[in-house]
Amino acid sequence: NPLLQILVYAIIFPLIMKSDIENYVVFMVCGLIPWNYFSTVINRASFVMIENGNIIKKVYFPREILPLSLVTSETVTFLSQIAKNYKTWIIGGSFISKENEHYYNTCPVINRKGELITTYSKNHLFSYYGSDEGKFVEVGKSPVMVDIEGINTGLTICYDIRFPEIYRAYRKAGADLLINCAAWGLKKPIPWECMTRCRAVENQSFMVALTQSGYIENGEWNIGHSRIIDFKGDSLSEIKDQKEGAMNATLDFNEMYEFRNKCTCINDIRDTYEVKKV
Repeated sequence: NPLLQILVYAIIFPLIMKSDIENYVVFMVCGLIPWNYFSTVINRASFVMIENGNIIKKVYFPREILPLSLVTSETVTFLSQIAKNYKTWIIGGSFISKENEHYYNTCPVINRKGELITTYSKNHLFSYYGSDEGKFVEVGKSPVMVDIEGINTGLTICYDIRFPEIYRAYRKAGADLLINCAAWGLKKPIPWECMTRCRAVENQSFMVALTQSGYIENGEWNIGHSRIIDFKGDSLSEIKDQKEGAMNATLDFNEMYEFRNKCTCINDIRDTYEVKKV
């Protein structure tokens, strides 16, 4: 279905969900959990809903053999139960996963039956202003794109937004929708505004950029600015000013495909760019 309705919630758990959302595909993009706590307590959350076009397809990538520790984790079990109860797909923002004594900042993807289909682990670890996320978790193995009922969706987490290379890789692989879920600091509004919009424009794709609201620590606050951005860079809907609420927009993928056919700059990308030093 080329016309898809997206609804994004930014709320605190617990959430009382109504039964009428069963006609929707729901992406739950949960607020990031501080990796230094190794906690499975979800503090903040955002939801993205996509209207069900009655077309059910398999996951774009082959199903993985996932570690038992992931499948049975408290966080995945919690999200799986919601997916099963309300017959929804869920993309959980991220939590700390453990695999053979290795820790990762991981985003789970769960289908309508409550089954863990795949995971994406953060590919770029935060090293901004002396921080070192790499002391606690390891780099994810690769980007992961999933086809969820006809929508090729590229997954990213927070600091990934600073690296256009991963988004271009998704675009070349056929992504139409890009998602980034973040715990973005209030003191960095311009980078968040610019980079989320740029990732949509440069890849001619819809972008759902989600941020936590609320207090972090040591006088730091989350920016609380979530947005749905179209392929031209226009904000279709947003939640601002650290508020919790809902936003919705209709995504017309046929319009996006028509635009791509007319604006073919992606085809002009060179395979290599060798810099000549003089």
